[in-house]
Amino acid sequence: MSRDRASFVEILFRSVGFIAVGWTAAGLAKTIVESVRHGYAGHGHLYLVLWSGASTYRSLFVPFLAGGALVFAVVLLLRRLPEKRRSIVLLLLIAAAAAAALLHFGYRVNRYELAAFWKEVRSTRSLPAASSTALVSAANLGVAVLVLFHAFLFRRVLGALAGIRGRRLHPRSGLFSAAALLFALLVLGGEAALRPSARGRPNVLLIALDTTRQDHLTSAGYPRETAPRIARLAREGTLFVETVSQAPWTLSSFASMLTGLYPSTHGAYIGTEERLLRRDHVPFVAPRHATLAEIFKNAGYATACEAANTYLRFGLEQGYDHCRVELRPAGETAGALLSWLETNSGRPFFAFLHFNDAHMPNVPPSPYDRIFPTSTGRAHTNEEKWDWQYTKGKDLNERAFEEFREHKVAIYDGCIRYMDSEIGRVLAWLGARGLAENTLVGIVSDHGEEFWDHAEAQAAAYRDPRGLYGVGHGHTLFEEQLRLLFVLRGPGVPRGEIVSSRVRAIDLTPTFLDLAGFEPPEGIEGRSLVPLLKGAEEGDRPAFAEAVIYGPDRRALVRDGYKYVWSPDEPHFLFDLEADPGETMNLLESEPERAESMRSEIEAWLARGTGKRPDVRETLDEETLEELKALGYIE
Repeated sequence: MSRDRASFVEILFRSVGFIAVGWTAAGLAKTIVESVRHGYAGHGHLYLVLWSGASTYRSLFVPFLAGGALVFAVVLLLRRLPEKRRSIVLLLLIAAAAAAALLHFGYRVNRYELAAFWKEVRSTRSLPAASSTALVSAANLGVAVLVLFHAFLFRRVLGALAGIRGRRLHPRSGLFSAAALLFALLVLGGEAALRPSARGRPNVLLIALDTTRQDHLTSAGYPRETAPRIARLAREGTLFVETVSQAPWTLSSFASMLTGLYPSTHGAYIGTEERLLRRDHVPFVAPRHATLAEIFKNAGYATACEAANTYLRFGLEQGYDHCRVELRPAGETAGALLSWLETNSGRPFFAFLHFNDAHMPNVPPSPYDRIFPTSTGRAHTNEEKWDWQYTKGKDLNERAFEEFREHKVAIYDGCIRYMDSEIGRVLAWLGARGLAENTLVGIVSDHGEEFWDHAEAQAAAYRDPRGLYGVGHGHTLFEEQLRLLFVLRGPGVPRGEIVSSRVRAIDLTPTFLDLAGFEPPEGIEGRSLVPLLKGAEEGDRPAFAEAVIYGPDRRALVRDGYKYVWSPDEPHFLFDLEADPGETMNLLESEPERAESMRSEIEAWLARGTGKRPDVRETLDEETLEELKALGYIE
């Protein structure tokens, strides 16, 4: 064999060795991090540890293979140069790669900070204080150190292979590389061999509409045809007309829905004395709580999440083969899920599809931005948001306010119609692929939205740190925020049924598991709704609600058609929801015995959680902060 050919083969084998060692080491490190972060081993989900490793190795294979091919090509190029020039060319290549990496990572670190910097300069006409740029400076330093460290390693590897003088880097033997490669292959093979079989089980598709009022839907008798496709699905399955959310905002509500636990149990709630979302008090769902996706994943299902609200990244991404959470319209979100389903519907799947269009700032695309015209015909401007802040009673009687409210509601209803159209597209896809008959489809909302329904009552009785009353969500436990949409269709679900019994959002997880033939995890607080579907249970289920995010602590109990709203230092309320669905008459004094009984039940429920604290982080990256600002959660 000629020397050139021997040199070529040697470089090839060493490049393959470095690829094998690097790929295996990076995959092992990431698997350990992911398994610890999500608590798979702690839950006894040993298959999920293997699945995490296998998915990691699959995701890293192509980048490492491409990187190895690039290293191989660069080394061959360098070997053709005189040895004196190799160092210069090598350093130039490394410098270019390091500069590109710094620009890429530096942009990701700085893009929101730079926008905030110039915004402050323009508004104050002065330079920001040094303390406001300390965090981004530290992040930039960390990025620079990381890139330089990898550039140094890159230099040692390439230098050794290219024959540049200095200490030569190579594995002790080919056995080390072979052992590393064998380890990764064993993880991939073990995951494939031990994967539980979900054959014969139904698919599960859960579609969530953020910030969608139940009483603004066609199926609830709303005069506008906002959701004809949802209404059709309800006729093909079962409609639950009285579903109570366990919290009036996204993270706490979805965490309860997807774990079957109350917020005070799963810990994803604001725990400060005066509730207010802050960047240094960030609630999240801790890994010790098993999510619905994790349970299905551990049972052999393919799992995917396509969502459009930032809070669904706060611990609710656990257990998915594929999870993308990004602020975007319903059309893009639905299209992304359908793309995933095209290649992953060969085995049972659990898919979570989340639309956020009914959430502020409410910007539906044409023609949905004018599908429900107002009496004045005024155009929508996104900048308005909630500019009409309630301050005095007379404001709500002015003609200008009535026109503004009419406009906001019309735009909101247009958002619902837009999401409904995308639901129709997804359901049509299931039908065209022959998957509809074997797919459990659930459509649910996480909470509602207030359009000054109780503005005067709130201003008289409540304290809001933002000074806003009667708008948005997250601040009260009135029906416009707690009453949810919930529709089921599919195997085991009666057709054309309406369940009038009051149920809870925490009942969703055990219901889906029951219909799919699985037992719920121990300690779950929700109960399957299958007995209600089969007629084996009647009557309302008592429902607690909590976890407001603005103002003092507030809790509610809904039982036997009545609601009691409790607060440690604000007025209490008792409403008869059957006789007074608008919650306008406080029966606290006229029904003292019922009030005392329900108050005692709330206080006993509170006592069971004594000593429990929320799970929070103390940091929030700039990108996430800007997304939460865009959603109106943080000023």
